[in-house]
Amino acid sequence: MRRRIRVRVDGDEAFLRFEGEAREIQASEETYLVAPWLVDGVTLSDLKMAALRIQRCWGWDGEFAEGHPIVFHIPADLSPDEYWDWVGDQEYPPLSCEIQAGPLGVRARVPVTTTSKVEEDRVLEIASAAGGLYGVDVSITDRGYFATQAFWEIEVEFKRRGATVGQLVSATACVAGVIEATAEGLNQETAAAAVRAGNPDALIGAKESQWLEAKAAVWPLSTDAGKIELAQDVARFANAAGGLIVVGAATRKRGDDDIIVSTDGIRPDLVSLRRLRAVIDSRVYPPIEGLEVTVGPPAQSGNVIVLVSVPTQPPSSKPFIVHGAMVGGKVEGEFISIVRRRGEASITMGHREIHSWLVAGRRFISGEDPREH
Repeated sequence: MRRRIRVRVDGDEAFLRFEGEAREIQASEETYLVAPWLVDGVTLSDLKMAALRIQRCWGWDGEFAEGHPIVFHIPADLSPDEYWDWVGDQEYPPLSCEIQAGPLGVRARVPVTTTSKVEEDRVLEIASAAGGLYGVDVSITDRGYFATQAFWEIEVEFKRRGATVGQLVSATACVAGVIEATAEGLNQETAAAAVRAGNPDALIGAKESQWLEAKAAVWPLSTDAGKIELAQDVARFANAAGGLIVVGAATRKRGDDDIIVSTDGIRPDLVSLRRLRAVIDSRVYPPIEGLEVTVGPPAQSGNVIVLVSVPTQPPSSKPFIVHGAMVGGKVEGEFISIVRRRGEASITMGHREIHSWLVAGRRFISGEDPREH
C-alpha cells in the first residue's frame, strides 16, 4: 500500500513525517535515519520529490544539488522502540543500506565483502545477473583490498517506475547476498547459507549435481510411494558424499543438465518439517548423522524454501538402506532399496555390490582376515 511522506520546513531545518506515524525525523549531519517499515510503501518518485524540497530548504541547487544528494540511512532490523531511541539520540545503529535521493534519481548503496582473491570482473558478472532477476541496474562505486578480504560498495537503481523504497531496499539486500554467496562459486555450504539468509535466488543458474538436487514441490507424504521417494532421495546423498535438496526450486533442461531457473518456493502450509523428519527417520537405516531439515525465511509472496541437508557420512555407517521399494511402478513395502548419487542422476546398488557389503560386514564382525579368502 502506498505511503505518503511529508516535509515540514522550519527555518533552515527540514523534518520528515510518514503517513500513519505521529513523530517527525530530523536530519543529523545532513543525513536522515529512517526505519525500513516507514519507507516500505513510499514510492521512489515521492522520496525524490521530498529530497528536492529538502535541498531547496538547505539552499542546495544546480550542479551542487546534483552532486550532493540527500542521504537516508536505513538501519538493520530494529523494533520501533529501539529505532526511536536511536533517532532521539541522533546516533546511527548498524545499517542495512544507504539511500541517496536527488535530481538524478534514487539509488541504494550497500557494502559487500568477499575474499581478496575474487576479481572485480567476477563481482560485476554476478551483480549483473542478480540485477536482472530483480529488475535493477547494479554498479560498483568503490572497492578496497585487505590481507584476506575485499570490500565492494555496490549501487543499485530500479529500472521500472512505480517501485517503492522498500522494494529497492529488499532488492539491494538480495543482490548483495547473491554476490557474497556465489563470488567463489556455489557449493553445498554456500548454497545452504544463501537460502537460510533469505537469498535463494543465489541458486538460479546452478545445475543439479553430485551434491545438489532441486524439487519444485514437496513429496506427497500421504502415499507410500511419496514416503519411499523422500527416503531414497535422502539416502542417495548419504550413500555418496552428502548433498543438499532444495524444495521450491524449479529446473529446466539445458543440454544434458538440469538448471535451476526459479526459486519461487512453496506455501508453508503444504509442508511439515516434523513429518518430513519422521518419514526419513522411519524409512532410512541407520539414522543419518547431522541431518538438517529446515526452511528459509518467507519471501514477499509468503512462500518458503525447504532445505534437506545431508552431511558426509562415516564409511562405517554405509550403506544406508531404505525400507520399501518401487518395483514395476508398484510399492513393495517389504522390500529394501539401496541407492546412491552419481552426478545429477541416481543409481541402485546391484546384487553383487550388496553381497560384497554383507560379506565385508560379516568378516568385520567375526574378525576374519580377508586375506585368508
